[in-house]
Amino acid sequence: MYGRLPPRGILVAEAACPADLTDWAGRLDAATLPAGAAEFFAAFLTSTGHEERGGERDAGRGAVAERALFVCGSTSSTSRAFLHRAEADGVPVRRMPPSLLHRGSPRQRLMAQWSAATVQALQEHSRAIVAIDQPLQPEPGMPRRMSKALAAVVKRVLEQQEVGCLLVEGGPPLWR
Repeated sequence: MYGRLPPRGILVAEAACPADLTDWAGRLDAATLPAGAAEFFAAFLTSTGHEERGGERDAGRGAVAERALFVCGSTSSTSRAFLHRAEADGVPVRRMPPSLLHRGSPRQRLMAQWSAATVQALQEHSRAIVAIDQPLQPEPGMPRRMSKALAAVVKRVLEQQEVGCLLVEGGPPLWR
């Protein structure tokens, strides 16, 4: 579909559909460090012979034995599905309050409530997910505001609650 990959440097690939992801993932060799969204990582694992386990995923359980905070900055459908599976498995998900993104909202109060709810979830369950889980909006600067709000709430949580494991994934693109 595309020409040969350059022998070195950074390549930012464009994908318009799942077939593009599969094509790019299949072109990587052992000397290439792949990076990308969850959908690309899944295509990469498939291209290297790994099979997806159906329905047996452990949303945040098993591998992490200590208090863990998952930070889900992605707004993708894959991340949203992960959040729903996590909740079904009993892992509390504390989503960004939608009104936090509106200009003129009581930002400090909303941030305090969001971080307090996350700290409480960590204390009660030893695992919690803090997530944006909001659709990307075309308003200029919105992805940056989403990312900053998520980072600010994580900072507040870590100031109030010690965690043994911090897992961070994704984030809205900052160039829109």
